[in-house]
Amino acid sequence: MSYIRAEDVLPSDVLAVVWQYIDGEILYVPKKESNQKPWGSVSGTKEYYSRRNALIYADYLNGIRVSDLAKKYFLSEKSIQRIIRRTKTMQRVIKSMEDVYLLPSLNLVEQVFTEHENAQEGKMALQATGSAVFLLTHWIRFRRTWLDIIERYSQPILLS
Repeated sequence: MSYIRAEDVLPSDVLAVVWQYIDGEILYVPKKESNQKPWGSVSGTKEYYSRRNALIYADYLNGIRVSDLAKKYFLSEKSIQRIIRRTKTMQRVIKSMEDVYLLPSLNLVEQVFTEHENAQEGKMALQATGSAVFLLTHWIRFRRTWLDIIERYSQPILLS
């Protein structure tokens, strides 16, 4: 991040007000909340760590010990344990969300389509159950993204 000279961008009356509070100091002006981007989205750091953590978990599931994972990924054993614990927790959350939201939503959608034979009635019934379909759609996207990360970046290790 580079700095910009205030006198190059601010009107002189605004600069005079700023000088009342700060004279000759460096001032950081944060982005507006609407312009802020999530951590790691610009640099790709977030995706890198998600990919690495998925690989660590896949290696763990394939039987590689925590101490070996720590050496392989240049992390402490505690960091590896934390990644594994968080991933297991995420999978538990995913499973519980499936049980609470996905399965009832699938049953509801199936019921709507079986109860209404013509397309217009089915469409109207689906609009009435829009929140369930909305949850179902977003859940499928979330799960697909999570599984894609794990599948794309993990390679099964054959244990002899």
